[in-house]
Amino acid sequence: MLSLPTVTPEPVKGWLAVTKHEWDVLWKLPQAGVVQTSDEPALRRLFALKDDRERAMRAYRKSPVVKGSTGQPIINPLAKMAAQWDGEILQLEDRFGLNPLARIKVGLGLGEVSKTLEELSRAAYGNDEDEDDPAALLLAGPDGRGSTVTVTWGEGGEVDRGERPAGPG
Repeated sequence: MLSLPTVTPEPVKGWLAVTKHEWDVLWKLPQAGVVQTSDEPALRRLFALKDDRERAMRAYRKSPVVKGSTGQPIINPLAKMAAQWDGEILQLEDRFGLNPLARIKVGLGLGEVSKTLEELSRAAYGNDEDEDDPAALLLAGPDGRGSTVTVTWGEGGEVDRGERPAGPG
């Protein structure tokens, strides 16, 4: 299991409240456990971009159309800037595993960021005996032998679900 950092780095004082909140939330995520000191500048850049984007979008919402250089009405250029920042933000979010697909790409699979059903069951029941454990009974199936479902992807993208016994029997 990943260990979480013991101290949350302070957010930048000039950031908006929403940005500061997102910064604090970041450090409570399981993937924060793999962040190294050398990653902090890139993370601060990510949140600076998010803060700039939020400010730009607030201004855009107030004035979606502004006067161009010759006085003609134009779409507020802040919308274009926000769209450019979106691309940079997405790249940095991907780098740090801050969306489901990115977590898989950086190796933070479900098994690494959450307990297995068996671990949760043991924690809840405090022992290794399965006879009174509803989760174990459910996993054992009607014949008591258990089964594992294997999911594979076919050439055309279809899913092939094949069941096979979990153990000898």
